[in-house]
Amino acid sequence: MLKRPVNTPQTPDLVDDASWWLAPGQPVAVLAWEKAHLPRRFTSAGFGGTGQVGVWWAWYDEFALSAVPAVLDSRQLIVEVVSAGNGQTAIRAESSVTWLPAKPAAERVPAAAESVTISALQPDYLTAGQPPAPVTITNRDEVRRIASLIDGLPVWPPGEYNCGPDSDWEMMLTFRGADGRTLAVVAPDHAGCGTVSFTVGGKPLLPLAAGASWEQQVLAVAGLHWPPAQIPSG
Repeated sequence: MLKRPVNTPQTPDLVDDASWWLAPGQPVAVLAWEKAHLPRRFTSAGFGGTGQVGVWWAWYDEFALSAVPAVLDSRQLIVEVVSAGNGQTAIRAESSVTWLPAKPAAERVPAAAESVTISALQPDYLTAGQPPAPVTITNRDEVRRIASLIDGLPVWPPGEYNCGPDSDWEMMLTFRGADGRTLAVVAPDHAGCGTVSFTVGGKPLLPLAAGASWEQQVLAVAGLHWPPAQIPSG
């Protein structure tokens, strides 16, 4: 019963290791002892069990350590227990760590960018009203500061994700050279996940993990303010 993990992150960038033990006592009591003796830096990340209505035969607790920015995406420990008979409990302790892929050196806004157009996109399945009008920034210092925000974003780790809908305007950035030619485009990717697609010289590169605050950081550099999108009633 303890041969397979409770769950496994769906990414190839994963290190996973499991160990098994026997301990005296009943499963629930053993699991409680494990939880009480974990180092304080672990936080609870979930719990559950395996069985059917009214009858459980396996229990587990999930714990997590904080991510390491731009290096380790997640660090988890899962402790699962089941009765081994004769007053013994079988324990499976599994640790899994996922890392962020290395960002290619070429995945940067070209230094030749002289302007950036900031556009608000309207998710037609959620928002109502007119999005804010596009604004083009030509101040060289502001353009480079916005470009540096993009250059500092980590690569979005590959895998399967279930993200909710976006509840606000989505941002697109178009960087252009002195001749008006488009050099790079940053556009929304997975709605609700905080990811963006990145195209340089017309070539799609790896998606980036933008997070929840990057749009506000861009607007702050440009001295802009977008009113919240209106969610249609009914």
